[in-house]
Amino acid sequence: MEQDEAAVSVNWLHQNLKNPEIKEEHIPGALYFDIGRISDLNSNLPHMLPSEKAFASAVTALGITNTDKIIVYDGKGMYSAPRVWWTFRIFGHDNICVLDGGFPKWKSMYIFMHSLVLEIILGGSLGQSRADKGETLKASYIHLYNPKRGDAVATELTHRFNSGDNNFALGSSHAIDPLTTLKTRDLLRIA
Repeated sequence: MEQDEAAVSVNWLHQNLKNPEIKEEHIPGALYFDIGRISDLNSNLPHMLPSEKAFASAVTALGITNTDKIIVYDGKGMYSAPRVWWTFRIFGHDNICVLDGGFPKWKSMYIFMHSLVLEIILGGSLGQSRADKGETLKASYIHLYNPKRGDAVATELTHRFNSGDNNFALGSSHAIDPLTTLKTRDLLRIA
């Protein structure tokens, strides 16, 4: 359900409080980034990159600006957070990172949980997309490391925004367990 207003109705809140992601615990101060809604809603495929205008509108409604430090996480540990990271990077937001181990690791560390819906304060807007600037974001590999088993998953990827080759997916058959964390730069140099 789309909600573009600065204030939400009682009905909208009631409908969205039923969303299991919102009802569950979350890190204090966290905002909910709806990856299903902040996407290309005209595509037959799920979670496709939204238009620059739709993205800017959505993150502005969340109160996010280009100067904000953003840390993304998800409830599975490392499932959809990299997609949110990638989306922000495409639209020019460099000050973003993924929480290593995600919410499961945060929760396992007995850190205070927060179960209240947060008030959202409107902020500025994001700038021009990297594609419009003619830029390319390139990462040689994504490395995931499981300290419990000592194994790693490495996926090669390259994103060129001005071509159609900008997709990378980790399928559900490769679902990441809650103890998975990212390798440090030192461990990557050794590998």
